[in-house]
Amino acid sequence: PAGAPVTAYEVNSTSKRIAEIVYPHIEIYQKPFESLFFAGYIPLKDEFQKADFQLVIGNPPYGTFSGKWAGMGEKQWTGAIEYDQYFITRGLDLLVKDGLLIFIIPSSFLQNGAKYNGIKEKIAAKAQLIDAYRLPQRAFATTDIGTDIVVFRKR
Repeated sequence: PAGAPVTAYEVNSTSKRIAEIVYPHIEIYQKPFESLFFAGYIPLKDEFQKADFQLVIGNPPYGTFSGKWAGMGEKQWTGAIEYDQYFITRGLDLLVKDGLLIFIIPSSFLQNGAKYNGIKEKIAAKAQLIDAYRLPQRAFATTDIGTDIVVFRKR
């Protein structure tokens, strides 16, 4: 709704600046989403300052969850193999009960069976998938990866 507080995280300085111009009323941090779950280099696991959002919307990176944050304990703590799994898991951690998470993710998350069962069980314990939309192939000109829009409600 108009006037609702909005907080955004964007790692790209150009994208951040464009968002500031288009949405001057929102609070935008130029830092990784993953940094919310750390105090410096100390992983906070589930002891971070929860933001208690009612809605989390995003288009997380695609691919294998690796790099600085994964290596600092987040991969082991969350059990995420891919970035979309990590962002879903941690995005749900930021929501209040009955809050919604809406993401554009690779179709492989919903398609692959046993490969993702462990992380899907963890996500299912936190939230219910209430809707999903398969986008047409090549909906995004920059990728051949199939994409879905998923909607989760936090338990």
